[in-house]
Amino acid sequence: MKKALTKEQTRLKLLDERYRKLFLTDLGENVDTQMIQTFFGKYGELEDVRVIVDQKKSKKKKKYGFVLYKEREPLAEVVKLGCKIEIAPGTIIDCKQTLLREELK
Repeated sequence: MKKALTKEQTRLKLLDERYRKLFLTDLGENVDTQMIQTFFGKYGELEDVRVIVDQKKSKKKKKYGFVLYKEREPLAEVVKLGCKIEIAPGTIIDCKQTLLREELK
């Protein structure tokens, strides 16, 4: 069983992940976890890749996802590529560095 994190531990974890995590949008039906891993794995070791799926209704992809690197450096390199990235021939997605809720205000 996982031990629950305190609010401060959670805040620190999110702050660390903010510099290692990408938010991906405009994921077409042909984009899957393997395609994302193949492209973004070229820049550094990945800790997690998620394509978000509607669990309650249709089980369809929601056209967004996340990539989490193990280290901070690869994220900086990917961000330099720009917002729109062609991850496979004819497959362009939008990606941004994640933000904390406080940064959205």
